[in-house]
Amino acid sequence: MKITAPASGRIQEIYTLTGEAVVPGTLLLSIEAAKEEIEIRSSVRGVVQAIQTSAYRTVTAGDFLLDIRELAESSMEMLWSDEGK
Repeated sequence: MKITAPASGRIQEIYTLTGEAVVPGTLLLSIEAAKEEIEIRSSVRGVVQAIQTSAYRTVTAGDFLLDIRELAESSMEMLWSDEGK
């Protein structure tokens, strides 16, 4: 799932890393646009495959920010259990 900028602004902070497991609601990054902070959250279960931006970078609405590879529920359970090893 490709995540794009919903508005033009500046990347404030990136809260995730490549390879990190995410679930719906996980905070991925924030953008300052028109003096407001827009939080970008995951809408799917998966793993962050690529981050194509950096903190403080100016972006335009529609710019590609990051990619999440969606995973089935059973795959996520295996991934979470492997993290504790």
